[in-house]
Amino acid sequence: MSKGSKRVLRRLPSQPHGVSGSFFWVCLLPLILFVSASVSGAALPLVLANPNHTSAGELRDGVLTVQLEIAKGQWHPEAKDGIALSVYAFAESGRPLQNPGPLIRLPQRTEIRVCLHNALAIPVIVHGLGERTADSDEVVHIRPGAVQHVRFKAITPRLYLYWGATEVDDLKLAMAATQS
Repeated sequence: MSKGSKRVLRRLPSQPHGVSGSFFWVCLLPLILFVSASVSGAALPLVLANPNHTSAGELRDGVLTVQLEIAKGQWHPEAKDGIALSVYAFAESGRPLQNPGPLIRLPQRTEIRVCLHNALAIPVIVHGLGERTADSDEVVHIRPGAVQHVRFKAITPRLYLYWGATEVDDLKLAMAATQS
């Protein structure tokens, strides 16, 4: 740490509003999909920084309902007036795209119902939305413009990650765009 700088630590609330009793937390942390690395003349929505202070969705009667959208946006990784990258990212429906995507935070043993809308013109594969075992990963394939519903119960207290990826051909196209 540099001289004169301060370390700021923020505590997350110990329990969501309206929930009492003791339990373990389960967190699903999203990863940004990947940089599509194209310079686009079309105006894309901004991808905002997510401080991960609030959980996505609505928790009611032991069920967390989350509406997620996957779309393309413009991300400024260094500064608002700095370089802009076209990326695929997650957002809560009706809200701005975020990097990292919306945090899903809930008590252990909560049922999770996620509605995923792929607003991209290409298929997306979403990983990590499910109770995992040592040798499995829940994978959801979403066609362009399609909606998929995922439902599972978060039994094991842990930090989960969810993320999306596009087909290999799109990755090759993105790499070619950065090299030209």
